Formats: sequence, structure tokens, C-alpha cells
Amino acid sequence: KELEKKIKIEKTIHKEIDNNRFFLEYQPVIDAKTRKIIGAEVLSRLNSESEGILPPKSFLSAVDSVGINEKFDYYIFEKNCKWISNDKKQRENYKYTINFSRSTISEPEFVEKITSIAEKYDLKFSCLAVEILEDKNIIGEAKQQMIDNLSTLKEKGISILLDDLKGYLLSEERL
Repeated sequence: KELEKKIKIEKTIHKEIDNNRFFLEYQPVIDAKTRKIIGAEVLSRLNSESEGILPPKSFLSAVDSVGINEKFDYYIFEKNCKWISNDKKQRENYKYTINFSRSTISEPEFVEKITSIAEKYDLKFSCLAVEILEDKNIIGEAKQQMIDNLSTLKEKGISILLDDLKGYLLSEERL
């Protein structure tokens, strides 16, 4: 049954994105010293037409298997930017962390796409953070492109974080 469900999700994942079946939840990020909310991690959820609400492990594996990481990543990023823009006065005071696959980050157009989406919604770069997923390793030219892209985003004021790494400093060599 699990394999059948996985195949079904893989067959419909494009349609789920195109039909805007995903919604966002915001997990608060709290400053340990002040105990105040300083931002949120953006979590995507799928309300599948045929399967109901699915956990991320169900649809993220389908996104990866079908090879649409880039489409999915930009879709979720834009959805978040649009939400922030609905109440910029309140929401731009926080930092929103969005996950991106390494394959998306290593695209030559990554910086341009991210900045143009943020600019489309007239957002300050300082309210955004890119979180690098611990997915497939990137090597060679793609690795260098990823490092260059992250450096450029950092220069523009977008924070760079690593997904689920506690107390681990990442040097450029480890990217």
C-alpha cells in the first residue's frame, strides 16, 4: 500500500503544485536570551486532492523522485513572500527561513530568481533566510556555483542556514 501511495503521489505532484494544493505553516524561532519570537521556519504541507493532508516525507520524496525540486522550491518561496507582503508592517520585522535543495541553490539563475521574487513583493532581503537541505551532495562546477550563489545572497542581506545541523559550523569546503 505504501508503494502504491508513493507512486500515486509521484504521478500527481505536478498537478498538486499547479493547483496550489500546498499550504504553509510557520514554526516560531525564539531568541534564547529574550525568549521572544524573532522569526519562523516556513514548513510546507500538502492537502492532496486524493490523499488528504500528507506529511512532508510523503510529498518531498515525490518532488525529488520526479525531479522537480526547483519548481517546488520557488513555488514555496513565492508563496511565503506573498504571505509576508499581505502585512509587511508586521511581518517584515521577523526572519522567515525557507528550505531549498542543493540542486536549486546550485542553479546559475538562483540568485536572480530569489531576488526577483522578493522584489516582486517589495520585501526587504533581511527578513529572509535560505536554509540548505541536507540532500544530495553537489560536486564540481555545481558546487562552486552553489558557493557563489550563497555568497551573493549573503552580501545582499539574506541569511544562510543549514537544515537540522545543531551546533555545526559549515565552511565553504564542506558545502
